[in-house]
Amino acid sequence: MWDINYDNSLKLVATGAEDKVRQAFKPGAKEVARNPDLASGEGYASDYNNLGLIWLNMSELGETTAAVNYLEKSLYIGSGVVEQSQSDVEELLFKSITVTPFSEHQLSWGGELKQQSIRQHNKSRLQACNSEFETCLPSSFSPIVEDLTEVDVNFASVFTDIKVQHSNSWQTTLGAVVSYNDFTSESFIEPRLFARYSLSEGSHIGLSAGQYHQWFRNLNYLSPVFGNPDLELSTANIFGASFEQKLANAWNWKIDVYYKQLDNLIMANPAAQNQEFSNDADTQTAKFINNAEGTAWGAELMINKALQDNWYGWFTLAYANTQRKNSTTGRSFEYEFDIPWIANLVAKYQFNEHWHLGVKWSYQSGRRYTQVLSADPVYPTENGQPDESQAPLFYQPVYGEFNGQRRDAGHRMDIRLDYHTKIANHEVNFYLDILNLFGHQRIQEDEWNADYSEATPDYEFPDEMFPGLGVSIRF
Repeated sequence: MWDINYDNSLKLVATGAEDKVRQAFKPGAKEVARNPDLASGEGYASDYNNLGLIWLNMSELGETTAAVNYLEKSLYIGSGVVEQSQSDVEELLFKSITVTPFSEHQLSWGGELKQQSIRQHNKSRLQACNSEFETCLPSSFSPIVEDLTEVDVNFASVFTDIKVQHSNSWQTTLGAVVSYNDFTSESFIEPRLFARYSLSEGSHIGLSAGQYHQWFRNLNYLSPVFGNPDLELSTANIFGASFEQKLANAWNWKIDVYYKQLDNLIMANPAAQNQEFSNDADTQTAKFINNAEGTAWGAELMINKALQDNWYGWFTLAYANTQRKNSTTGRSFEYEFDIPWIANLVAKYQFNEHWHLGVKWSYQSGRRYTQVLSADPVYPTENGQPDESQAPLFYQPVYGEFNGQRRDAGHRMDIRLDYHTKIANHEVNFYLDILNLFGHQRIQEDEWNADYSEATPDYEFPDEMFPGLGVSIRF
């Protein structure tokens, strides 16, 4: 941080990280027995490097924050021969926002310019699937295809909002974002509104509404071979309401309710999926289409206790319903991550400046899943016909209703004991963590054998009490 003068300062920010994981399968592993395409193992690697310069300025216009930022990131996904993809992105961004006060009101305004150079290399089975909307067909039905997609995308946006203090009790913020990108050639004008009314000094009602859109999370969508360059961006309309109240003795509580309408969601194109073995690589048919939608609604209660009398904590209880609709079939269903009930209780007690004890308890409904009813053997082909005289290559599951089942609910308690001290004038913390104190188990998926006749539960980590010791030193 460099304070140039009273009105100007500069801040330099540099960050980076790298993650890698690799899993090799032993001969006879269940994963390979179910899908021979995974025999070479699975891997994941990601890294990023980020360098930014931030300018803070005070002037007659108000407080301005301007930043220029360079980011490079890469992602590798290796899943046998099912998918071998490498994405590399270089991004240059300039963003500025100014907050201008006038009278009792406030105007915020600014803009953003961003340029991304994207390189997406893929050598994978050409079998389109989005598991959000369907169970995926066997990857082995499709040939291996290689593609390199390189695109430069320019983004531009301007935004503004005005916060108006109508009275001591009533405040509204009205704003909008206008944005454009030259890949999909879409322009968005997205209004946003927030209103707050004070019933009393410590009680407030809030209302909000807004429109949003999202850039592609899967860069394979940009490929003319593995995706569809003609896709449009997904959009959302979001509405919310809240009530919050401050109570005595550092307590407060808040309840939020919301509704989201999701449109232009992306699903696999049924016309581009192979239902049986094929060596023909159809690189012309779009693999994904905008033909799905969704909704999400729910409420969350939060009770919070600020630090007083040597302890603090909070409790949250949330209920949600999340649905998706496949507009091709007209069928609606519960989303895989539709988890109706989630509860969290967190508390920390400070015995003195050295010793602190923390407790976290969580409860949540189980995730939805699709039941396996049986499985059909898939044999090698001879002259285009299954050769049942040979051993099956693998088994293709026969599924029940998509996301028609739900895992059992579960709960877990973690505790942590900290000892804070100083060594050589550096802050040091020694801690004991005990995860899943009562050893409760929650199934995250079923590990089936080769012919899907027997399943072994795969539990979330940790599936038993897991103690650990650690130390952190701040320099």
